[in-house]
Amino acid sequence: MPVLKAQGRGTLVLWRQLDRVAAGERSVQHALSEKMDLVRRHLALVFHKYLSGESLQNRLEILLNENPVLPFDPFFAKHRATQILQEEVIRIADNNVFIKAYILPHISKLSPEELSSAGGEEGLRHNQGFYVYRNHRLITWGTWFRLTKQAELSKLARVSVNIPNALDHLWTLDIKKATAYPPEEVRRNLSRIIDRIVGTSQRVYTYRGRVTKSDNLIHSWTRLEGRHGINYVVNREHPIIKAFGDRLDVDNRKMYELLLDTIERTFPADALYADMASDRPRKPIDEGTKERLTELVLCLLETAEAVKGGRTRLLENLACMDPFCQYPGVTESILKEMSDGYRE
Repeated sequence: MPVLKAQGRGTLVLWRQLDRVAAGERSVQHALSEKMDLVRRHLALVFHKYLSGESLQNRLEILLNENPVLPFDPFFAKHRATQILQEEVIRIADNNVFIKAYILPHISKLSPEELSSAGGEEGLRHNQGFYVYRNHRLITWGTWFRLTKQAELSKLARVSVNIPNALDHLWTLDIKKATAYPPEEVRRNLSRIIDRIVGTSQRVYTYRGRVTKSDNLIHSWTRLEGRHGINYVVNREHPIIKAFGDRLDVDNRKMYELLLDTIERTFPADALYADMASDRPRKPIDEGTKERLTELVLCLLETAEAVKGGRTRLLENLACMDPFCQYPGVTESILKEMSDGYRE
């Protein structure tokens, strides 16, 4: 009240007798505090262009319990890692609809405070999509208008759609001007650009993506987690890799280590994660799989048989070893043939 009196103009919203807030709550103070936080976040988002002065009108100031509401930019437009795509203009009924896409920074480039303000990882995912503004006020957000579905790899995509109030009759606006659904002409144009927008988000997301896995199998790759992050290295103790390395002399061993280092540094974990997340089918077993795996077993047996009991141990562990564990049916057939042939 004192602040409003000092300015001589403005609007005061006074809440009294908040009986429903206290219903079913142990602590009225705690419940009220939570509701006030929700109100603050809502105002910071819906009116962020006015609060920041971006609306090109007089900068709006909102005080909640005499504490200023700071604008929250859902596009992180000032973040150095945010990608801002070129603005597009759709002409409808002699009016312009302005569309601008933003690709948010990957989660690894957001500070804990920035990630928290975005609602955490879940918030990033659920708030993807179009953000529709009417005269710079946000009226609906976090939806693709059924033009595409929300997906993990598009969670960094945000599209600002600015509409003038002259087009209210074309948009499906509710009486409070709180929700909007675009007309067909706008939906057609949005569909045209949506693949490009989502594709950019996928590239940003998969650039830093990682997949982790832990089990009792003998993998050819080892996951290492250190202070600076996660890395994948070739498992030097894998029977196939170790058997090959043991056959090399000193000079070739050095080249062998350089080869493994090159493979490790270029391991396409990001692309692999993107392919797995896209639900695209994996390549089926080709006709040469059994022959290649059989040849690999024979090479391993040459090394294993030099050690007493080595053949038995190798065949016992074969089913839980890469790449044989990926083809259990083929591996079982090979093991049967190897066992039968050995008994003969």
